[in-house]
Amino acid sequence: MRELLSPESADTVARDPRDAEVSQMLQYVLRSLVDRPDDLIIAPFADSAGVSFHVRSAPDEVGKLIGKNGRTARAIRTILSGNAARLGRRYSVDFDGRNQES
Repeated sequence: MRELLSPESADTVARDPRDAEVSQMLQYVLRSLVDRPDDLIIAPFADSAGVSFHVRSAPDEVGKLIGKNGRTARAIRTILSGNAARLGRRYSVDFDGRNQES
């Protein structure tokens, strides 16, 4: 996780309570979808407009996060867009199923 998470982006998310709230919500939702939630890495990258969340999971569990025909990923992005409209921010999420040791 350290290689994905830059100190600047982590500090920005930690300082802004709006972003921290969305980050906690996203973590809760994503961890409930996988069988091994401790292997899930959610790295926020913040800029002035909002936050992009990069999600890394085990290769065999990325399908659970994306869902059939991308439906689960679309639903997660819908939840994020609802939060973005409510908070006046931009949020995005990207999924990666690469092996975590590499």
